[in-house]
Amino acid sequence: RPWVFARGRRDVAVNARDYLTLVAAEIDEAGRRRLVLAAHVWSTIDSRATGVTGSERGDLLLVIDGRDLTLAPLASDMALSGARSRALLPPDDAHVTTTLYPVDAAALDYVASGRVVVASFPRAPLALPYTPWSDGRQAVVELLREIGH
Repeated sequence: RPWVFARGRRDVAVNARDYLTLVAAEIDEAGRRRLVLAAHVWSTIDSRATGVTGSERGDLLLVIDGRDLTLAPLASDMALSGARSRALLPPDDAHVTTTLYPVDAAALDYVASGRVVVASFPRAPLALPYTPWSDGRQAVVELLREIGH
């Protein structure tokens, strides 16, 4: 189950929102297993008005109970092929920009155990924060249990 964050866009319309969907996964890269956090950025607003143009591919900042965790994008061919994978649960019927972030089990555990989590892309032109919309932390906990952490 994905973890969905949203940010209000009253500058565009009442009840308008941009969304960030986070999905934790273990990817097998030619026998080498790697944990990633897939970040799907999307909006229900016309992309010409949202400011969400793919610039959200930079560092992802998660503020967890007041402490920063900055994740840098995965730089490999796997990032390109993995970003298109349906297994990473991209939202249906939306223009989606997906970026993969390498993480370790300790970071995922920290994210899943946080009481208050806020996300943003600090280098994006519109660096407004995303706050939780639907909680997917239990899926992160289950993934960690499945891989033995």
